[in-house]
Amino acid sequence: MSFIATREAVQQGAFEYVKTELAKYRVETRGVYIQAVVLPEQLVEVLTEREIANQEVATYKMQKSAQDQRIETEKAKGTADMQADLAKSQVGVDIQNNRTAARKMEAQGEATFIEQTGAAQGAQVRSVGLARAEAYERQVAALGPNATAVVNALEALSKSNVPFVPNTLVMSGDGSGTLGGVLALLMRQIDAGLAPKPVPPKA
Repeated sequence: MSFIATREAVQQGAFEYVKTELAKYRVETRGVYIQAVVLPEQLVEVLTEREIANQEVATYKMQKSAQDQRIETEKAKGTADMQADLAKSQVGVDIQNNRTAARKMEAQGEATFIEQTGAAQGAQVRSVGLARAEAYERQVAALGPNATAVVNALEALSKSNVPFVPNTLVMSGDGSGTLGGVLALLMRQIDAGLAPKPVPPKA
């Protein structure tokens, strides 16, 4: 068994030895080969079985390596697919976040616009109210409270759709009182405005 396992080394050793010895006689040696080795049949069977076993081991190793490679390939493919799904999910999350941020900014802008518009309108109302109050105070100072009340009543009636002369006039029995005086003054002013103007005589 040892000879069979080391046959190449034994052959090389024989070549070196023969080459050295024949060189003494100026003979060139090209090679030494061990051939026609007759082994016992039982030994041949053992060696054959061993070689078959070695081949099977090599085959199993190759199959295992191929199987491992296939598993790694499938694993890499699955990882790649998961990475693609993860990327799509991340893109969807980013889009939703952008939409939410846009809606939030739009709502903030609308709230700011409403707040500023309300503040401007409130300032306008306050300015108009203060101006009217100041004008009323000046009017009272110039005309007195009673005349100012009559003037404001006439102004309100002129801007109203309510007719100056009501269809039904309700008064107290003797027509006295502040309300009666105001109504009498209004009636005189209306009568004076509605009375026909005299036509000048022709020359």
